Amino acid sequence: MTELKELIKQRATIRSRITLFERFLTPLKCLDSVTERNKLINNELSLRLTKFQELSYTFDEVQSKIEGLDSDLSKQMEEREQTENQFFQLIVTAQEFLEAYNDSKLKQGDESSCRGSSASITNHVKLPPLKIPPYSGDTKRNAKVYQWKICSNCLRNDHLSYQCRLAGCRVCKRRHNTLLHRSNNLPSGSQPRQSQSSSSPRHEIQNNVEPSTNNLPNSLEATINSKNGSASPNPIVTVSAGSSNLALLATAVVEVSNNGNIFKLRALLDNGSQYSFITEAARAKLACVTTKESQYVSGLQNATVGIAEHCNIKVQSTYSSYSCDVTCYVLPVITDVLPQAEIRVNELDIPSNLQLADPAFFRPGDIDLLLGAEIFWDVLGSSQVKLGRDKPVLRETLLGWIVAGRNWVNYYKRPNKVYCNFSKTIQEQLVKFWELE
Repeated sequence: MTELKELIKQRATIRSRITLFERFLTPLKCLDSVTERNKLINNELSLRLTKFQELSYTFDEVQSKIEGLDSDLSKQMEEREQTENQFFQLIVTAQEFLEAYNDSKLKQGDESSCRGSSASITNHVKLPPLKIPPYSGDTKRNAKVYQWKICSNCLRNDHLSYQCRLAGCRVCKRRHNTLLHRSNNLPSGSQPRQSQSSSSPRHEIQNNVEPSTNNLPNSLEATINSKNGSASPNPIVTVSAGSSNLALLATAVVEVSNNGNIFKLRALLDNGSQYSFITEAARAKLACVTTKESQYVSGLQNATVGIAEHCNIKVQSTYSSYSCDVTCYVLPVITDVLPQAEIRVNELDIPSNLQLADPAFFRPGDIDLLLGAEIFWDVLGSSQVKLGRDKPVLRETLLGWIVAGRNWVNYYKRPNKVYCNFSKTIQEQLVKFWELE
């Protein structure tokens, strides 16, 4: 109870900092033109925006801990939604200010260069107009850009949008990607048009990425091979996949320590993997010393992910006294968020006297750690609780009660993707996402 009160105090402090940032933005909205906001103000705004975005990540961590301790989940979900919406609105407003200022500087540079260069050109080549499909104004893409912490102009993750040097939108010339352009002229309820020539390939791509689940295997085999690329006759690592039958995979929150540093990480329990894995972000948080490796993971359709190092960590249960030493291979990312979509947890009727291994199992979240078969069968208990037809099963483990299995009816929005736990970098996933769009 004391820990919950302390976390609520931290959240209150975060709210006060949100208010301070909002007060800083309010006078800027009253200025008539971009030129009235001088370079000094914009530099200060960029610094404040960076710290404000870091504050949003801190809020997410604090709120997740509160939700894990508070029994009133619906109240905490409303609290999260309200505060995150406030973060989104203020960040977008600040980015628009910075983009407008940068646009004005680029426009001034373009005008000066045009006056001194093309006066003697008499022959002009007229190119055919490029028609760009209008965007309906849906903010889901923008939310993904914010969630993945990438530049909204070039969709890369090594800088912010106001620091980007590439050209902006081809429609409005502002500093965001053309795919994120919002069309304000669409009538309500209308859908963006697409030419017939582009609709056919898109249909084929959807057929390729959404195969029939009747032919999907229960697990995808992956193999760690040596650097020389010689094929191993026996698969070393098998990796489970979440398919479109909406199966819920088992997750747990564990304490992980290294050299006295203790953090809570979200782990995926995978009895189909012969080894354990950790994300680069989690390894960096723990400050683990790594050992260099020259191996790679080979998965679906021989897609490979390189492995350059591994590290040793100690996993401690928050449910019991169980602990173990684990060797983890380091990967940039293990899987997409799990579960694939938010679950109506109230409809599952989970007994209140059971301590869950992952109290927030029903909400999509990042996976920091994958614990393979050796750990899985070591912690698995014999007690289980069936929640009903087409619902998941509760299974007792030394890490707490895990929730896994079929979950046919309890998603707020049914996902339509098939996930393999081992995937390439977020940037590559995002590029494929835009190509499909």
